[in-house]
Amino acid sequence: MLVLAERLGVTRGGLTRIVDRLVERGRVRRDRPAHNRREVYAVVTEDGARVLNHARAVYIRTLAETLVAYLDDGALDNLAASMGKLRAGLAESGQ
Repeated sequence: MLVLAERLGVTRGGLTRIVDRLVERGRVRRDRPAHNRREVYAVVTEDGARVLNHARAVYIRTLAETLVAYLDDGALDNLAASMGKLRAGLAESGQ
């Protein structure tokens, strides 16, 4: 949970409130490993995965429609090349 809070740029308390709401909605569940009861993991439930997949599809469709509306083929090619470089750099750095 601490790693998740850091990646989202929220406080631990803020993340706790977010996770509480997601638990109430059945999107995630908390899991504590038997070997270390102080650790807490937020695990996506089946319903949460369904919602996430739907949101991802809507996001990708909207992004694609927006990019095509404002960029010509050359600009899209440049963007794709830049994203490839970014992806490779992130993979090399372990992110």
